[in-house]
Amino acid sequence: MTKKVNGGTIAIIVLLIVIVVGVLAILAAWLLPMLTNDELSVEKRLEVLQEARTVYRQYANTYGSTEIEADYYFYQKDEKCIVTIENGRPLNIYTSMEAAAEDTIGTSDLSVLFATNIDKLYAYRKAIEPMEPDSDDTLSILMIGNSFSVDAIEYVPDMALSAGVKNIHIGSMFIPGCSLSMHATNAKANASKYHFYVNTGDGWNMPAIDYASTSGDTSLFEAITSHGWDYICIQQVSHLSGKSETYNDDLEYMIRYINMYAPNSKLIWHMTWAYQQDSTHSEFPNYNSDQTTMYNAILSTVQEKIVADKRFSFVIPCGTAVQNARSSLLGDTITSDGYHMKQPFGRYLTAMMVVKALGVDIDDVTFLPLGMSAKQQKIAKESVNNAYDHPFEVTPSQYTEQP
Repeated sequence: MTKKVNGGTIAIIVLLIVIVVGVLAILAAWLLPMLTNDELSVEKRLEVLQEARTVYRQYANTYGSTEIEADYYFYQKDEKCIVTIENGRPLNIYTSMEAAAEDTIGTSDLSVLFATNIDKLYAYRKAIEPMEPDSDDTLSILMIGNSFSVDAIEYVPDMALSAGVKNIHIGSMFIPGCSLSMHATNAKANASKYHFYVNTGDGWNMPAIDYASTSGDTSLFEAITSHGWDYICIQQVSHLSGKSETYNDDLEYMIRYINMYAPNSKLIWHMTWAYQQDSTHSEFPNYNSDQTTMYNAILSTVQEKIVADKRFSFVIPCGTAVQNARSSLLGDTITSDGYHMKQPFGRYLTAMMVVKALGVDIDDVTFLPLGMSAKQQKIAKESVNNAYDHPFEVTPSQYTEQP
């Protein structure tokens, strides 16, 4: 005998079916956008998504307190399997990084992506509103470097003001011994490790520098976005300045990083100098402990890696200005320890090269630090002018004998 199903039971069954269908529709709407890579099985896709989530959590737990928050992340399991992540949640799987970027952020230009400190995890950050460079009556430059950039910039404010520049905003951002590799690592982690000093015409608030100290409290992001810099200058650490193989992905990352956050600033390069011939620097043997070998290596590397890259507006040829001055009656005696510039002449020379490169007429410079002679000033101006005109060759000085 067949039992009749009452209306209430049918209604419950229908309701359950509707609920199940609704849940399946919600799951489909959530999962289907993720399952776009036809080369992967559903099981494999879910495995990849979970892997991406795990990698992102590892990154967030390790660097979350210091990293600049990104809008999207891209986990590259391999060349044909890329997962996009937003707010910690995997969104989609793509067969190429270009496709992932195009669909997620509207561009296939991968130069807008930044490598993170977790392998195969990349970040995209929307550009902040860039600051405009200073007006024509203000000279501003941010030097990102190490002790060699400190040598070169110390006297720049006094020189510029004495030459008639109305306003200045000079920034010195450094870690002693910092290389391009270390700069790139610090940028990726937004690490607050830099000494950052600014001179706006009332002197440096800079204490005596301990070249062995790496402690600081400012990040590259903070310094770069703190002002509308006319120029932002970077460099390689001295002992690697003539090693072209070190001008690699780290340099590329720094270029993209600076252009991302200061697109209106001109990017320039500080070409540093060769060591004194009798230098005891531990890395000097990499150049056969020969000054000319080191200088020529710096020249060829900068010409190959920097001059050829049109993203750099120009090079500040301090290395050539120093080499020119060494051909004068001063000889090879302008460093304090075999590699750092001696005060006052060495730092005066390199600072004059900086202001000359930035467009200041050095014939108008009247500033002369204590201990500098008029003859030394003439040698500095001659060396700088010749380096400006011939940045990649030595021009012998005319000042070779004592009067």
